[in-house]
Amino acid sequence: EQAFMILGSAEDALEQSVCLFLGGSHRHLARTLALAGQREDAYRMFLNDELRAEVPDNDNHGREKALLCLVSNRPEEARDSLAAAGNIDISPERERYRLMLLGVAEIEAGRIPAAKTAFAAALAADREDRWPAPLAKLLLGQKSLAEVVTEAQSCTSSFLRKDRLCEAHCYGGYLAWLKGAKQEAADAWKAALATNSLMSDEWLLSAWALDAHGGAAPRSPSQQTSLDIQGHDTGLP
Repeated sequence: EQAFMILGSAEDALEQSVCLFLGGSHRHLARTLALAGQREDAYRMFLNDELRAEVPDNDNHGREKALLCLVSNRPEEARDSLAAAGNIDISPERERYRLMLLGVAEIEAGRIPAAKTAFAAALAADREDRWPAPLAKLLLGQKSLAEVVTEAQSCTSSFLRKDRLCEAHCYGGYLAWLKGAKQEAADAWKAALATNSLMSDEWLLSAWALDAHGGAAPRSPSQQTSLDIQGHDTGLP
């Protein structure tokens, strides 16, 4: 299935996933529907009654639900799902990833200060300065995208290196988009997709962001005064 996706045949990948679905993997089919661009169908599949009974209420379920909410333009639902997942005892690394995705949900909902709070919390979630800490530092203005990409490339595992490069470009795209640099954002999201890290949450998020924001300016927050997103060199505006 992943080979079909890498070769650009979403229909063949979906057919492979349907075979797995017939064996009982609702969650797998939902993910592949989203990869194939059928994001609304993916969202509905994930939330059907059978799937809720099949998937345990853990942080993986919460993150997957939040991701599908985000790529079907439901940032408020994504935020609620990630908030609920925060009540589960997980490792500092997984907590960092949860908070990073929460930050994206806040961005999509137009709440930039809340996003900064989430990224700061992600950085503070672990005393160790290990991945994905560089991603939070990027969005807080403590590292440049080039520095984060260099750190990702230094990973000795080819599998993890590909995932980390995808993550770096995904969040770099959001940072550029918030500053009004639409072409830079689009280039970053394309670089994330070029990693072919199909099972990475950030690959799916980048694909959606490129479609949704590739030529669009950030939405204006309705619950706060307008923020000037131009003229900032580092960090979220």
